[in-house]
Amino acid sequence: MSLRISRPSTSTASEPSRYTSSHRKMPSNSRSNATPTRYRSVSGPQRNVRISDKRLMDQARDVTARIQWSKLLQRTDATGNGWNVVEELNQVSVFTKQDSQKYCVLAVGILPCSMAELLPMFHSSSNYEYNHKMRGLCGKEYDGGALLHEIDLEDEDIRPSDDIELDGVRQVTVKTASFQRAKWLAAPEEWCFLDVQRRDEEKQVYEKLMSTLLPDDVLPYKVSKRTKYLHNVIAGFMIKPDDGEKGTTRPGKPTTRVHFYAEMSSARSPMFELPPSSAIATEQSIKKRVFGLARNCQRFIHLVRRRRLGVQVYIDQNRFWPPPSGRCSRCSKMQLLGKLCRLCGHTVCESCSSKHERERILRTSRHFRLDTVRVCNRCIARVDAANYASVAQNGIKPAQVIPDSASTDPPAPLLTDLLQDALANASSDQRKLSVLNVIKCVLKQENTVRDSSDRSANGSLLLSQKEEEEVVQALHRTLSPGNNPADSYEITSNAEARSYQVEPGNDTSVQMAYPIPENENKRIEAIKESGVREMGKIEELDIICNLAIKELGCFASMITIVDKDQLYIAASNISMLEQKSFDRADSFCAHTIMDNKPLVVPHPEADVRFHQCKPVQVFKAQYYCGFPLLAEDNSTVIGSVCCVDQKSRDLTESQYAALSKLAETASKVVKIQAAQRRQRKAAMKQA
Repeated sequence: MSLRISRPSTSTASEPSRYTSSHRKMPSNSRSNATPTRYRSVSGPQRNVRISDKRLMDQARDVTARIQWSKLLQRTDATGNGWNVVEELNQVSVFTKQDSQKYCVLAVGILPCSMAELLPMFHSSSNYEYNHKMRGLCGKEYDGGALLHEIDLEDEDIRPSDDIELDGVRQVTVKTASFQRAKWLAAPEEWCFLDVQRRDEEKQVYEKLMSTLLPDDVLPYKVSKRTKYLHNVIAGFMIKPDDGEKGTTRPGKPTTRVHFYAEMSSARSPMFELPPSSAIATEQSIKKRVFGLARNCQRFIHLVRRRRLGVQVYIDQNRFWPPPSGRCSRCSKMQLLGKLCRLCGHTVCESCSSKHERERILRTSRHFRLDTVRVCNRCIARVDAANYASVAQNGIKPAQVIPDSASTDPPAPLLTDLLQDALANASSDQRKLSVLNVIKCVLKQENTVRDSSDRSANGSLLLSQKEEEEVVQALHRTLSPGNNPADSYEITSNAEARSYQVEPGNDTSVQMAYPIPENENKRIEAIKESGVREMGKIEELDIICNLAIKELGCFASMITIVDKDQLYIAASNISMLEQKSFDRADSFCAHTIMDNKPLVVPHPEADVRFHQCKPVQVFKAQYYCGFPLLAEDNSTVIGSVCCVDQKSRDLTESQYAALSKLAETASKVVKIQAAQRRQRKAAMKQA
């Protein structure tokens, strides 16, 4: 087994320590202490490599000069230039070339994904993340590795601004990678290499260049002769958006060109360095290793697919079980042992579904988790049709409520300030009266939560202007942090599992059908009884929408009613949307009513439930949060108080608490308006 060492500054207490070599110490008179002051490491006071930063920077310049992609990619026709097409796998072609001085391998492919989805696979900030991604790329043959050393390129002393040779370089790192023995008696292999990452923003080109380092120059301990090290190899990846040349796989969808090149210098090459020890792998084993890296380029689409699946919200396995027998919902084929699609929740057969790896980030430890899920072909088509550019930049993480920063005020004072500000800035007496009505509803709901027998909560909804000061003081007393019970920041509909099935359909270019809750008839009847769709403009609901906008800082806020086939917008901060009806299928709120707890969708453009709905396609919505709007029985969800934005975000605890109170207030306003409407009707009948 080869020895490895991890960089102390990037590892955490929760990360695996299998790559740390604690029983081998670098001598105090080691060459690592001779690092010039002009070059320094960001890995901490203890240096994990022997080679100086000056030599590392020189080698970085050398590898960037030796790999010229423009020349390499012009010589892949395999006619008169020595390149031989070895194989073609999943849109990736592998070429090899052998002469007396070097052995070269080149892989060229077009992958059906965006460049933003591929970039995170080349960058790692910790040993745990680095090993996770390397195992995904190299498979079971990869044994482990470490980030040993990183050069600080932001310092002018490290890389002068006039250093044209390293223009665009973002990171220079020393890494190791160990591979399991190919045969029973074979020796394990290890690769010590310099990793240079550069990016041209103007041309949208990303390069990851690698150059082998001698183990005696890198590892701060005596090199084991049992482990064989790769040497005299340079390699690199280059990715860029596909420009629509021949071979584009999905018209209208983003595709990315991936190139890999590796070169092994032979003993006759002027680039060959004589190994200082016998612990160097043979040329034959090095050829097999670099050829394997070229073949692994076709695994990128597999890695992209498992990250896409990690974004989705699956059905709750405690609610849905595979049927013992039944017909496939796709092809109607009878099967003795039924299978269940984990994404849509319907019964499927073996031929209409397949098993896929899913990559998730655990909420508690923030570590990656891989598991296998069965997904039907229709759902996979939906998964591949969604947009993941924003997810790739922000990372795959579940929807959650994050703690407030230390400087954030408690939620109750924030809501009090918003209400007091709305009261002070009311443009008319009618507006001020509407704000007072909202405050009265807040006082009623808070006193009900705290003490249902408090008579101060009873009385007329409307307050006179003379009572304004007393109401504000009561609001401060009622919403003070000491009087408010701790909120439970709970998200159920999309955090871990989904409690309802969906129908993906055959056409991925149209929005899927909306789900129907079990109490649909009761819901529709509650909407009719409330008469909320016939009330017209309700000033109090508009005020609640404006408060939600100020609290969350989003693009739009709405109070919606989800009717039988339509979504009715009762109030909104956008006047053109008020009292308008839209197709229920094109709404987020059609899924909010499936549960009596909030629904948060951090990336609707990547969610198979919403990626084709009009808010995403027309308004470019990339964030949604909706809190249930309850009927008079306080249990039936008839709509939502929701916010939509064009930028994804995290919901904080204070925002959650404020929006929850606003949703309860909106429910109270609707109930009071419905009661007053019934009273007016009864009075008219008596008259």
